[in-house]
Amino acid sequence: MWESRVRPQTLSLEKGNEVAHDCKKILVTSDINDVDVEIRESLVTPLSGPRLLSPIVFHSNPTADLRNLLTPTLGLPIAHKSTPSIEGTGGFFVKCGDSKKLFLVTACHVVFNPKTDGNNTFKHQTSAPRQDVLILGDSRFKLLLTHIEKKIELLSDCISVHEKRIKLFENIATEEAIEECTINRNELARVEKAMGTLQTFHDDISKRWTNKDMRVLGHVIYSPPIEFDVGAEQCTQDFAIIEINPSKIDDTNFKGNVIDLGTTISPGVFTRMMYSSNPSAHSFSYPDDCLLKLDGTIPLYDMQHPPDLDQHGEPCLTVIMHGGATGLSVGRANWWREFRRS
Repeated sequence: MWESRVRPQTLSLEKGNEVAHDCKKILVTSDINDVDVEIRESLVTPLSGPRLLSPIVFHSNPTADLRNLLTPTLGLPIAHKSTPSIEGTGGFFVKCGDSKKLFLVTACHVVFNPKTDGNNTFKHQTSAPRQDVLILGDSRFKLLLTHIEKKIELLSDCISVHEKRIKLFENIATEEAIEECTINRNELARVEKAMGTLQTFHDDISKRWTNKDMRVLGHVIYSPPIEFDVGAEQCTQDFAIIEINPSKIDDTNFKGNVIDLGTTISPGVFTRMMYSSNPSAHSFSYPDDCLLKLDGTIPLYDMQHPPDLDQHGEPCLTVIMHGGATGLSVGRANWWREFRRS
């Protein structure tokens, strides 16, 4: 029997020997004789860190778009813990049957480099070190903090402008001046509140997420080698499966395979972008909570015979891209279906 809840250099040899003998006596009194007792030093390092943030459905929250990179939605920027400077994007989430475990499917080349790691099948063994995957590599994490800081600077400039305009109109008794002064006072209060919220958000991210151990999203459990012309469809095989740390994503913050449409593109503009020159080709309804749920796959027939038309009247597929670096965009997929490597 191992007793390992002892921090290094906190228990003397004599005291440890005494504790081990006392444990042995307890076992003997219970008629458990064929057992050895050892005291081992150990350190417990929690891997959970902070839980991912919940998507914000209130556009009035100044962190709505900034927090997107730390929410369990599609387009998560990820990186292998050993190479945090090499970043990619998570694919989609899957669950297996009644299991509560959650998995993220991504490209194999995002978490393994075939040139340095070898292009082989990887299966996680419980006795082997974990291949940990981070949410936010080094550059994306620094960029997130930079975006928050720039938004705080922008609000600071706005505060200065509102204060000057209040001073300009506050001693003028006309109806227009009073109205202008009231508008600027209201805006000043709103901006000051938003600036305080962003500063708190920045401090929280800096304090709780800077350490890479706190950004471990999960670990790779399976990845076959990257291969070309696989199966009857002659597709490229390039995927890896990441088991998500349950302390990072759970039922309280996971909304399924959803794209957070955010606030950068207004609902009206986004809806128009989703329609091609043939408005009857498909229907799109902007989600009330700004979380666009993905369901199913594109039929092979639609891949070969795109149902939409682009601005030139050519067949196309209307697609949404939400990458860790590119953000949200809408475009048209062209008619190329495949190409061969030689």
